[in-house]
Amino acid sequence: PKARMWHKVRASSRNISGFHEYQMTRNMFWFLKKHLDKTLYRKFLLYFFLFKLWYQLGVYIFYLREFSAVKPFFRGLVDGIS
Repeated sequence: PKARMWHKVRASSRNISGFHEYQMTRNMFWFLKKHLDKTLYRKFLLYFFLFKLWYQLGVYIFYLREFSAVKPFFRGLVDGIS
């Protein structure tokens, strides 16, 4: 076979798309709200607001220095919870 496959990986470029961050954050909440029972969803919310939120902000601000990703992240958070 002489076929070649190319795979574009976001991790290798470190470029952050605001749209991607928005969609991933919003869809995480939508998916978990749909598929978890209320008790587990509340545990997830506790985990998210005590750990994951701060970790993700630290990655965007201090590690990647992508301040433009913070606003779409929060928009996805608000839209995902509501």
